Amino acid sequence: MEDVTSHAIDLIEAAYSLEGSDSDWLAHLIDVGAPVLDHGQGIFAFNYVHPARNGGGADVGHNGLHLRSLPTNFLDRLDAARAVIPPEVFHAITLPGFAGTWTEVCRDHPEISPRFLELLGYSDMFAIFACDPNAVGVFIGAPLSAAKTLSPKSREVCQMVAAHIASAFRLRHALKETGMRPGGHSTGFPEEAEAVFDASGFRLIDSLGPAKEATAAEILRAAARSVDAARPRGLTEQERQVVAYVALGERNKLVAYRLGLSPSRISSLLRRAMRKLGVKSRAALIHKVRPMGVPAAMDDEPVA
Repeated sequence: MEDVTSHAIDLIEAAYSLEGSDSDWLAHLIDVGAPVLDHGQGIFAFNYVHPARNGGGADVGHNGLHLRSLPTNFLDRLDAARAVIPPEVFHAITLPGFAGTWTEVCRDHPEISPRFLELLGYSDMFAIFACDPNAVGVFIGAPLSAAKTLSPKSREVCQMVAAHIASAFRLRHALKETGMRPGGHSTGFPEEAEAVFDASGFRLIDSLGPAKEATAAEILRAAARSVDAARPRGLTEQERQVVAYVALGERNKLVAYRLGLSPSRISSLLRRAMRKLGVKSRAALIHKVRPMGVPAAMDDEPVA
């Protein structure tokens, strides 16, 4: 894993390719990433949406799964291995932006990792959760023939690669959603919404399709009020971004890399956000924002 830096640029360039379908893009990504990711046991990848943070059930599924140099029964083994992880544990260990080995990600759940790896048929597995704070993006896994622990340098490079893949995934989908909806027509509303509410009194300004129905409009209005009530007050957009990533356990240096800002700027934004939220430590910040759907961080770090 120490050799990861030499091929990282090729992988990042492949991530930002806008050609082809999402399926072709993901297949190309793991092909180009093979020198970085494949340690002689193969690679797999799929589109990742964390269900507990996106209104779904416990199962992530493997939408758009791609396998490279893996045995024909690997999918069955993967399903069997995932079945031994309780939903609450799975939700706790699948942190967006994580890059490391399975034994590392399961460090707080030692009872889970051995059985999972036994059913998977490998000694360990390298994993990248290339997702945004909403836990939407790409999962990439590579089985390992022996248990591994990443060096700090390798971990940093892998996390940066994961950040680029997550950004590229968002870019592809943002471009796809600009203009035509999946159904083939544009709503003309911002973000292709089906209803627009007044920001102060949540009065329905305009709607189309099912949102025109009185019951649906009332449900949407109640949801808008709930979202507004959960939003941190007085934070700027950059402060909200920093808070979201810090609450996921990411260190200031990586947050700076993700957002294209200096580490000192991240520290300043974090301090300002914490003052506005009335908290004095990262732990208190995480406790404050967790009711909004932000998972617990893996470790702590001084604010600056």
